[in-house]
Amino acid sequence: MKNALSYYYNLNQIDIHHTNGIYKFTYNNENYVLYPTIFNENEIELSYKLSLILLNRGVYTHQIIPNNNNKLCTYINDTNYVLLKVYSDLNDKININNIIDFSNNAKTTETNSILRRDNWYDLWTNKLDYFEYQVSQFGKKFPIIRESFSYFLGVAETGISLLVNNPNKNKGQ
Repeated sequence: MKNALSYYYNLNQIDIHHTNGIYKFTYNNENYVLYPTIFNENEIELSYKLSLILLNRGVYTHQIIPNNNNKLCTYINDTNYVLLKVYSDLNDKININNIIDFSNNAKTTETNSILRRDNWYDLWTNKLDYFEYQVSQFGKKFPIIRESFSYFLGVAETGISLLVNNPNKNKGQ
């Protein structure tokens, strides 16, 4: 991993600590963490832009560090990673005022509408379609999944039906 960090980020002479797939190290008295990511590049790009906007407003968050190719994700050993410069005061206790300030600053950003996750109908129907596909692929090898999936599919579809037919759906969600 030292070679990859040296190649992609020009970080040399570092002492890396590896725990559960996460790599932590200090460079120039600043803490860094190399995280494996499950998010796609568009979501990471939006998070990067949001963190820059928040930083400009005085709200300190961990900063995503682009690699030498100006990419936010780095493919190392068959895994996508994101390098974060860790803001050390985030380890301090967080109180309700911190949360309110962060929320107010995050609400007024132009990327906020893209990052919203409140279109529940689309989110759940897409997730169910994904699960149906997975069951069709793995159901042959694991028949108990195929047998019990109908129940969980029915529960989820009932939830979607309640969401669609909710008379108060436009009153704040």
